[in-house]
Amino acid sequence: MSELERLKNYLFEHCYGQARGQKMADIALALGRCSRELRYLVQELRLRGCPICAHPNTGYYWAETPEELEVALGFLRGRALCSLRQVARLQRHALPLLAGQLVIGELPPVPEGAPGAEYGGLVALEVALPYTLHERVEAYLENRFWLSQDDLIRQAVAQFLALQGVVLPPNLLAELAEEIIEGELIHE
Repeated sequence: MSELERLKNYLFEHCYGQARGQKMADIALALGRCSRELRYLVQELRLRGCPICAHPNTGYYWAETPEELEVALGFLRGRALCSLRQVARLQRHALPLLAGQLVIGELPPVPEGAPGAEYGGLVALEVALPYTLHERVEAYLENRFWLSQDDLIRQAVAQFLALQGVVLPPNLLAELAEEIIEGELIHE
């Protein structure tokens, strides 16, 4: 009998229903396996559709009723959402900081000696803009008299940042666009 089948049988026979749930350490002791290995096996059984539930208060158990399964599903959803929030926060804040980019919005504290620490944790945002931007805009606008050059640049900046996943408050977006319009951020 495989380890997967042993665990499945044990949970069905000894942990049927929430009231009979057991801590992973007790299951590991009963089966003579390590907890980490059994957690991987539990994941595999769940992927195969076995209604194996777990909660810190009740331990692991084979769901006896749809209500027990729903409670466990809610717990798993909460854990998954928490993990996704962590991924999003790390992607949005930690990764750009490590890459030397400015994160717009709420910033985590920057450790002493880290890049940008001397500026209160702010690091310059580098965006590669062609030095011919103004000439390109003028050429585009030649036959579009209803658009102003400044408006087109504002729209282009907003669209570029949106494509990069950067959402700026309107006042910061306007300030950035004005610096581009004035040529302060365009370098050869």
